[in-house]
Amino acid sequence: MTSVGIVTLDPPDRWRFCSIGGQVIETGNYHLKKIGPRTTKLEAAFKLKRNARASAKMEFINHLNEVWEKYGAALEKDYNGKLR
Repeated sequence: MTSVGIVTLDPPDRWRFCSIGGQVIETGNYHLKKIGPRTTKLEAAFKLKRNARASAKMEFINHLNEVWEKYGAALEKDYNGKLR
């Protein structure tokens, strides 16, 4: 499965991250905040969002695999019964 990550820089103290792939879209915002003359604090906030289309597609593929496993087993049983 392929995923793509994009980082957008917003100098001097912010950047954003976005990753799209699989069933999840992840975004993040980073902020380097000055809290004293020689001290900084990194604030980060992330959001995860399920990609409904990917989820539905995966459910469909899983369903097809289950059906074909049963169908394949029945065909093999039928075929082996005819060999006897």
